[in-house]
Formats: sequence, C-alpha cells, structure tokens
Amino acid sequence: MPTFNPDMLRIARDLRGMSQTELVQKMGNITQAALSKIEKGDIKPSDETKFNIAKTLNFPERFFHQDDHFKVSPISLHAYRKKASTTAKILNQINAEMTIKASNLDKLDLFCQLEASLPLPSYQIHINVSSATEAALKLRKEWNLGLNPIEDLTGLIEKAGVFIFYCNFEEDHIDGVSLQTQNSPPCIFLNANQPNDRIRFTLAHELGHLILHKYAPSIDMEEEANEFAAEFLIPTEAVQGELQT
Repeated sequence: MPTFNPDMLRIARDLRGMSQTELVQKMGNITQAALSKIEKGDIKPSDETKFNIAKTLNFPERFFHQDDHFKVSPISLHAYRKKASTTAKILNQINAEMTIKASNLDKLDLFCQLEASLPLPSYQIHINVSSATEAALKLRKEWNLGLNPIEDLTGLIEKAGVFIFYCNFEEDHIDGVSLQTQNSPPCIFLNANQPNDRIRFTLAHELGHLILHKYAPSIDMEEEANEFAAEFLIPTEAVQGELQT
C-alpha cells in the first residue's frame, strides 16, 4: 500500500488557494482538527478520506503517495519580485507550483542526466566582485558575449542549465521567481502575463539572483538584481560607444 505523504497535502492545498478551514468545508466529512493532524503526519488518513481529499483538491490520489523520486526539497533560495499588494495566499500558491515543478525536475534529471554547456558561477559582492555591475560584466566575459546584444536570452540562460518556466501567476502580482534547491537544477519562473520587454528584464533580474544570492541573500538583493540585469542586458560601455559614434 503506497504511503500517504502529508507534505503533498499541504502543497496541493496551497496550490488550490485553500486554507485548512476551506478544505474542510468543501469536503464536509472531516474536522479541521483531524485534517491538521493528517497534514502534520500525526495520523494516517483512511482510504475514504484520501479519496475525498484528492477529489476536492482535484489531484489524482497517486499525487499524495510518497515516491522515491518525488520528494519535497528544501528551497535554499526563493527571491520573489513581489509588489506590495501580494498576499500570503498568492505566495503560497507560487511556492507550491515551484515545489511541484522542481520535484518533477528531480526525476527528469535522474533519468536524463542533463548537462549544461555554459557555467553558472556564483559571485558575492564585496568578496569576489565589487558590485552587481562587475558581476554582470564578468558573466558576459565568461559566456563570451562581449558587448554584443543578446538575441536569445532564454536560450542562453538555458545553456547554463537553468530551467525556465512561463506561468500564469494570479493577478499579475509576481513578475518572476528564482529557485535553487539542494537536489534540483536552478529554475526561473516568469509571469507570462507581462509585456515582452518586462519579461526580458525579469529574466535577467532572476538570473542575477541565481548568480549573486545563491549562498548569501542580502537586504539589498532586489536592487542588486536590478543593477545586474541592466548591465547584463545593455552594458554601459556599449551605450557609451554608441553615443560616441
């Protein structure tokens, strides 16, 4: 008999945007105290309860069964580009979607053994670079980009082993999310509802998080990622050269 994984219950509930109270009300045959104990792993649900949970949350029952290759990995980096009106509910939905996709990538990487053709270095400001601008220029040099415009930014970043997902984030509150787990490849999740130029900047911004903040998130990380993105997309030296011609 497959084992019920309580982490999957929390993730599924978050993805559907339901609180425990709301799920109990929709199921109608369980108390919140019992659901809370199931989610904490204190008790195991009956077969009937598992069926009702899966039906109410619109997931196949097998989603809730722990698998050797489908385990929730702790997120070591999750840098949200969020607006002031972003609610905890929306953030939980985004986090749940990231967790599911990252877990699926664990399985994909296990079977495919995907390899990157470009390095994805880690720079730390005041340690091996003086600023986010310097980090952007160092990465351009490492990727042999020179000062030339980047035509296919998505394809370029994917060559460094980063998985990029276009998502329909609710209410446009999230521009992009970068995620690096212990066992999964680095991922960038982009809100597909943005204008193309905004998506391009957001993609470079999230790359900045993966490059600069993998090991040491900082108070100024959003400003640093913006600075990185601006210099990586359009180097100051290239602009100055154009102005002088």
